[in-house]
Parts: sequence; C-alpha cells; structure tokens
Amino acid sequence: MANIMQMMKKAQELQNSMSSMQNEIKELTFDTTSGGGLVKMTMNGNYDIISIEIDDSIIDVAEKVLITDLIVACYNDLRRKVQEETEKRMKELTAGLPIPPGMKIPGLF
Repeated sequence: MANIMQMMKKAQELQNSMSSMQNEIKELTFDTTSGGGLVKMTMNGNYDIISIEIDDSIIDVAEKVLITDLIVACYNDLRRKVQEETEKRMKELTAGLPIPPGMKIPGLF
C-alpha cells in the first residue's frame, strides 16, 4: 500500500513539474534565420509567430516564391527547436520513471 501511495505522490509531483515546464516553455522565444539572414523569424513556446523580418533587398514580386520558401524554412526550424526543448525538459523531468519512449502526455504535445 505504501508503494502505491509513493507512486501517486510521484505522479502528482510529475504533473506539477510538467505543468510548470509547459508554462516556462510558453514564455520562451526561439529565433531563426534563413537565406543567409534575409528572413528572420521569432516564435514563442506556444508555437505563435511573434515576428517576421524580411530584408528589403528581396521584396519584389518576382521573388514571391523565394520569400515564401524562406518563411516556411524559418517556421519549420523554429518548430523543431521548440519540440527539441520540450523533449529535453521532459527527459529531465521523467528521469527514473518507467515512461515508454515516444509516449505523448495529453495536453503537452
């Protein structure tokens, strides 16, 4: 019985830690560039794009496809960075707990 109580206490602590980590990540910002710095993008940990800066030298109707491709490349890189940070922090939180690899915690991913 004591073992179950310890597991429940550990699960509650983990839930609290995960909630705290989620809030911390949402407050972080992630930056990236593409095209050698021609496009810069900032996103928060909630996957919201905060800003996009496009160098004036590439603003041209003929360059529309290039601009679009650079923005997509920035977004994908930022999303990867947020996911890596989340996974890194999850590993730190769940150290020692038998959570199967790749398990998604509802509301976290």
